[in-house]
Amino acid sequence: RAKELESSLDQTMGAFGIDPAHLEIEVSESTIMKNFDSAMAVLQRLKERGFRIVVDHFGAGSSNLKQLSQLPMDVLKVDRAFMPHRACDRTSFAIAETALALGRALGISVVVGGVESASDVALLQQHALYQGQGFHLGRPMPGPRFAEWYRQHWTH
Repeated sequence: RAKELESSLDQTMGAFGIDPAHLEIEVSESTIMKNFDSAMAVLQRLKERGFRIVVDHFGAGSSNLKQLSQLPMDVLKVDRAFMPHRACDRTSFAIAETALALGRALGISVVVGGVESASDVALLQQHALYQGQGFHLGRPMPGPRFAEWYRQHWTH
């Protein structure tokens, strides 16, 4: 909805020499659905520039699946409300599994939010959901701390 978003991104990319393919633009489902046509146009232009598009909080808004399937997205993040915190919570997990099926059909990644314990990770793996987000996997951290964490965990 911010009119200056695109020009601000262009200026930032130019100033720091960042390839847009290395950045994800994350937009909540409800924000997109408030003015779908306008959001679709902006997201399409960003996608054409090379940005990756992430639709966050899937399931928390009032999505029209036909409209959702038309979005130029790379990643669909399932709202944390649908991460069941016990194995018998079939209703919540049915929504996460449906999002996974939608993602596979559209050729995009699906991330499940609300992963707060090792048992949540096991439950995701049991259902072939291999991407998650939550405090069990990592807490928010400032840039320098993240850089150090990344070096310790992923550059060996």
